[in-house]
Amino acid sequence: MSDNTKMSGSLGAFFINLRRKLREIKIGRDLPVFFVFLIISTGFWVLKSMNEEYETNLEISVDYINLPKEYVFSASPISSLQVTVKATGNALVRYRSTGQALALDMEDMIRTARRSNDGRLYVLTDGVGRKIQRQIGSDAFISAVFPDTIYFSLSGLARKKVPVIADVEVQMASQLIQASDQILIPSEVEIYGPNYILDSIHSVQTEKKSFKNITDTLHSVLTLKNIENVEFSTKSVEITIPLETFTEKVLSIPVISSGFPDSLRFRSFPGVVSVSFFVGLSRFNQIVNSAITVEIPYASVRGISNGSVIPNVVVNDKWVRNVRVNPERIDYIIELKK
Repeated sequence: MSDNTKMSGSLGAFFINLRRKLREIKIGRDLPVFFVFLIISTGFWVLKSMNEEYETNLEISVDYINLPKEYVFSASPISSLQVTVKATGNALVRYRSTGQALALDMEDMIRTARRSNDGRLYVLTDGVGRKIQRQIGSDAFISAVFPDTIYFSLSGLARKKVPVIADVEVQMASQLIQASDQILIPSEVEIYGPNYILDSIHSVQTEKKSFKNITDTLHSVLTLKNIENVEFSTKSVEITIPLETFTEKVLSIPVISSGFPDSLRFRSFPGVVSVSFFVGLSRFNQIVNSAITVEIPYASVRGISNGSVIPNVVVNDKWVRNVRVNPERIDYIIELKK
C-alpha cells in the first residue's frame, strides 16, 4: 500500500470519528470539551501517522569527495539520485528536514569502476542503497535507485603558471594619486587541469571589487575567479595600491615638428610652451622635459603655409596626469628651404 493510500485511510477514519463526536456534543456547554477532544485526537492521529510506514520517492543530492589531486573531472557526473524508499513518517520527516547529501568517495569509485564502450568510467548505484539507508534511518528500506549507473570521466592534471590580473575599481579621495604600480602577492599562480583547457588560459582574473573614497594606501584580499574544471594553487591574492598626495608641476617644453619633407622648414610661435600636470610628491623631482613631447605633425598642417594649430601632446611617463598646454593653439609658418 502506498503512503498516499495509507494516509488517506487514516484521515478518513479520523474525520468519521470527528463527525460522530460533533453529533454528540451540545453547542455552548460542550464546546470547550469538544476543542480539548479535537486537540487530543489530532495529536494522537499525528503520532500514529508518524509511526506508520510509507513508501515514497526522494531526490538525494550527491557530493563527490576525495577526488585524488592528480585528477579532475573532464565531464561532471550526475548531481542527484531518485530513490524509492519505505520508512516511517518520523524517519522521512527527519531526513527531509536535514536534506543531507549523499557523499560518494571518489577514491573508492575509481578503484571499483568499470569502463564503458565509449571510454567513460562507471559504477552501479545498487551499492549506495545501504549508505542512503543509514542516513534516513536503520528501519528504512531502499527498493529502487535511479539511475542505476553513475558515469564519469577523468583527466590527468597538467600544470601551468600564469599571471594574476586584478579586476578592481578604486575611487580615491581628493588630492590623492596612485604613487606606484599595484602589488599582487602572489603575482602568479599555478593552475591545474586538463591540457585542452590550460592551453587556452593565459592569465587568471580576480572577482571584481570596488573601493570608494580611499584615503590611504589600499590593502585588501581578492578572490580568484573560478574556472570550471581548473584548480588554483591558491584561492586568493593580496593587493596593495600605494597612494600619495599629488601636486602640480610646470615644465617649459619646446615645440617640435615631425614628418615634414626635407624641402620645408617649420617655425612655431612660440617655440616653447608651458605644460602643467599633476604628479605625486615622491616623483616631483623625477619628472623632466623628456616625460612630455609637444609636436606638430606634417599631416595636421599639410597644404596650409601659415595659421594656428592645436599640437599633439605625447606623455612618455605614466605617472604624469591631467596634462594642460599653454597656449592651447600654436601659430606657425612653413617656408621652402633655400
